[in-house]
Amino acid sequence: MEPSPFQDLAFILKNELPSLKGNLSENILNLAKVADFCEDNYLNSSHHDKSRVYEDTKNYAIQALASVAYQINTIATSFLQLLDLQSNQFNELETNMSDLSEDTNVHKEKVARREIGTLTTNKSLGRQPLFIKPSNPEKLVRYVRKPLDYSILDDIGHGVRLSPQENKSRHMIYGNGIQQQQQPPSTPPSMKTANASLSKATGANSSMIYAQRSSLQPAPPVIVPPTDYASRHDLIMNNGHQYNPYGHRQQNAHNQMMMMMNNENVYATRHNGILNTNNMTRYTGAMLENGGSVRSKGTSQPPGSTRIPIHMDNYDPNGQQQNGGESQYMSQQSYLPQFIPQAPNHFFEATTTLPRKSTRGFRRRFENLDWAPEQYLEMAIACYDYESTRDDELTFREDTIIFVVAKNDDGWFEGVIEPGVRGLFPGNYVEPLSIIIKMADDKKMETKKEEKPKLSLMSGIALLVGSIVGSGIFISPRGVLLGTGSYGLSVLVWIIGGLICIPGCMCYAELGTMIYSSGGDYTYIKMAFGDWAGFLRVWSEICCVRPATIAVCGITASIYLLQPLFSPCSPPHYAVLALACFFILIITLLNLLSTRGSIFWQNGTFYAKIGALILLIGLGIFQLIRGHYEVFTEPFANTQTSVKKLAIAFYIGLFPYTGWNYLSNAIEDLKDPKKTFPIAIMSSIIASTIFYTLAYSAYFTALTPLDVMSTDAVAVTFVEQIYKPLRLIMPLLVSISALGGLNGQIFSIVRMFSVAGRDGLLPTISSFVHIQRLTPVIPCIVEGILGVLYVLVGNADRLLSYLSFSTWVVCLCSAVSVLIFRRTMPNIARPFNAGVVAPVIFIVAIGFLTLVNMIFNPIDILVGMLILVSGLPIYWLFVLQRPKSIDKSSESISIYLQKLFLVAPENNKQEQ
Repeated sequence: MEPSPFQDLAFILKNELPSLKGNLSENILNLAKVADFCEDNYLNSSHHDKSRVYEDTKNYAIQALASVAYQINTIATSFLQLLDLQSNQFNELETNMSDLSEDTNVHKEKVARREIGTLTTNKSLGRQPLFIKPSNPEKLVRYVRKPLDYSILDDIGHGVRLSPQENKSRHMIYGNGIQQQQQPPSTPPSMKTANASLSKATGANSSMIYAQRSSLQPAPPVIVPPTDYASRHDLIMNNGHQYNPYGHRQQNAHNQMMMMMNNENVYATRHNGILNTNNMTRYTGAMLENGGSVRSKGTSQPPGSTRIPIHMDNYDPNGQQQNGGESQYMSQQSYLPQFIPQAPNHFFEATTTLPRKSTRGFRRRFENLDWAPEQYLEMAIACYDYESTRDDELTFREDTIIFVVAKNDDGWFEGVIEPGVRGLFPGNYVEPLSIIIKMADDKKMETKKEEKPKLSLMSGIALLVGSIVGSGIFISPRGVLLGTGSYGLSVLVWIIGGLICIPGCMCYAELGTMIYSSGGDYTYIKMAFGDWAGFLRVWSEICCVRPATIAVCGITASIYLLQPLFSPCSPPHYAVLALACFFILIITLLNLLSTRGSIFWQNGTFYAKIGALILLIGLGIFQLIRGHYEVFTEPFANTQTSVKKLAIAFYIGLFPYTGWNYLSNAIEDLKDPKKTFPIAIMSSIIASTIFYTLAYSAYFTALTPLDVMSTDAVAVTFVEQIYKPLRLIMPLLVSISALGGLNGQIFSIVRMFSVAGRDGLLPTISSFVHIQRLTPVIPCIVEGILGVLYVLVGNADRLLSYLSFSTWVVCLCSAVSVLIFRRTMPNIARPFNAGVVAPVIFIVAIGFLTLVNMIFNPIDILVGMLILVSGLPIYWLFVLQRPKSIDKSSESISIYLQKLFLVAPENNKQEQ
């Protein structure tokens, strides 16, 4: 229970002030004693010690006066506190008096109202109606339901209701299609019949084939091929339009026919319930195939065929044929339009495999075509099966090679399929071979251009392992050993660092499979905390962290590639910088020109890196077999006990594992991410932990802990101790490993760059890709230039030490976003669920290590935080409060860059 202000006031008055008064009196006495002592000391001192005694006197006086001043200050503070308490008491007393006054006023008002109420009496008033009734109310009419007369709908619409007599007449006309009660009308006077050619043969060779036909017998109409696959047929005709199994003309005619069906004046008229065929003469001409004539009376359609040729190109509104031939009216069976039946589904497979056959299998078939005619127009491939209906027609199957020797105006072709087998066939049943081959090549090129290369599971693992296992394990893994002092504790730190990252990988696996978007932790932080947090993440990563990492990787690769050439001296500084810039530009150009090429290079460097690690582990096993295991007998000798050094060692032990979250930056480039992403990220961190532990342990089979801490190239030194000829191979492997890490850094960061541009936090031009290569051109160029600048300026490794904490803070925020999304998006699908324990363990571990690093390295943390927070003014100026002038200039620059680099917005068709 807290003491009341009265108790505090009483305590100060009774105890504190008297005590302070006594202390002040004692200090005054002490001051007098000091004055006497200093005076005696000064008088009794020799002439040479006067200055020393003077200084001592001054010091004593200052101390005594300071003590007195302190006591006076304490008393003044107590008096001020006393006055504050008294002021509070007066305020409280005033408040109580105000409350008492208000209560008195309320009581007086109640008494006055009670006295006024006794002087008043209730007045009884009669009840008044709420509303006035009208004088003449309107009489309500009761609703009476009347049945509907549906007979009035009989003559409305397309349906026709016929009387029994009319039904009988209709049955005689249309019933079974055999009895014909009416003959087709005679040829109208306007129809030309003078030119009654067959309208097929165009050359001298055709006249002999057609000699057996009568000159008055019309040519058969072109058979419309099966059309159920019309919507799926994607072959391209010479004019560039989509191929149609109807034929181009049949499609136009079919559309016109469906329009004419709605016009009863053109199609048919109704008179006394009987269809009148007088108006069918015009439409009959429209049903003729390309102006040709149909077969003569009594000639039936091809077996099993109900297809009607419906070309409209040469239709004359006067009913005349444009290409000659005698016009015959169709039977009453053809009055009503017959819908084209659906075709077999196998055509789609046939057409899709046709280009492949034409480019390979067909060419082998062309080698033995000695029976080909000497003169022909073109070679064609049958797209459908066709059965002949007359003696002068061909019968062929799909994919049959046909030599076309003549093309007629009515759509029928003349061709040769075997030695001595020559005849007619519908022209729309074949496709020219040249078009098919050209179409296959165009389709292949188009597919090659439009298909964006995807990362397989192995490529994803290669990207992650290549980013995690950098050059640090080969160069100087001494940071952990300096903090621990012994092999045993240092190897435990390496293992614990990998185990801490496993729950973080589980968090990222859940986020990556739940949110299908590249950008990685930038996307997750932006969705969980807002645009400002996402901008700070992408700002620090794009402008500081990744360019510095790229510069360090380039410098490392150049140092180890040049070291054997200048051994035993160090390579020249300018040569190292020049080669590092060259490496950065080459890897940037590779990512800019080909995504597939960068994936191939990443896979190659991954295998080289694994080979180097296996070489180190193998040499370590060889040393163990030879009996070199002195360090392992006492693994914890010389262990450090300093809490500060151990905490820093654990924090340094996490840094070699950075990069396990890079694949989330390019998840849109991953094949089947819901399955492959969790496998890739978990297997990569486990494999990296195993390789780190084994390679680090192998070093101690030939080197002592002092050797490991003193050398700058531990892998090369280790190899030289065992087998000196390998000292030329190891620098090359380390250089290739560094270049693999460089490629992984660029490949992942440009995806984050593009996603930020797509979200509007960066210029939109950064999300554009090349129109042919589909690579993010602008991000690659920007990151390459920044990496070169960091190489030339120097101190990139120092900048990384400043910003190392931001890497783990970002991972911490991503793990927190997992818990946030559990609350804000509970119903979204989660193919991989990390549970609750994994995020909590990761948050606690990373939070503790980051806090310890902040305590022991405050300067580095402060500089890193200032660099990170420096993005807030840029976000406010260029994103949140962006002026219109910047929009206009940005638009003009964007248009210029689009023209310069041939980039355009990506057609983002994401496959879940």
